[in-house]
Amino acid sequence: MASDPADRSPPVHVLTTNAELSDLVTDEENPLVVVQFSAPWCKMCAPMADLVSAAAKHARASVAKVSTPDAEDLVESYGVTKLPMVLVWRNGTIHARVEGFDQEAVRRAIVAASWGVHGMSKDEI
Repeated sequence: MASDPADRSPPVHVLTTNAELSDLVTDEENPLVVVQFSAPWCKMCAPMADLVSAAAKHARASVAKVSTPDAEDLVESYGVTKLPMVLVWRNGTIHARVEGFDQEAVRRAIVAASWGVHGMSKDEI
């Protein structure tokens, strides 16, 4: 029996350059993109990644991960000073920025950004 595609987690795009991020967030196939900045030494980054993945799956968002040691240009471009950091993009524009381990703020940001995307209403989220 084949599984329902809606039950699958979205693929995680690993980004290291500004060009890769720009290509992802401006692609019409990805109207909603959640980008998490993290580092291997960050103890709260893994639990945040789990939340991002689950919330993005529900909102039908694309997910991207930026490992800060491997992406100095992105770290500088987006002024990353605290990890984990999550950027929620909607139609190529930053909709929300959450710094630190604030699960509720990330959840709210993804939900708010998803209203109207993929025809979703507030009641569906």
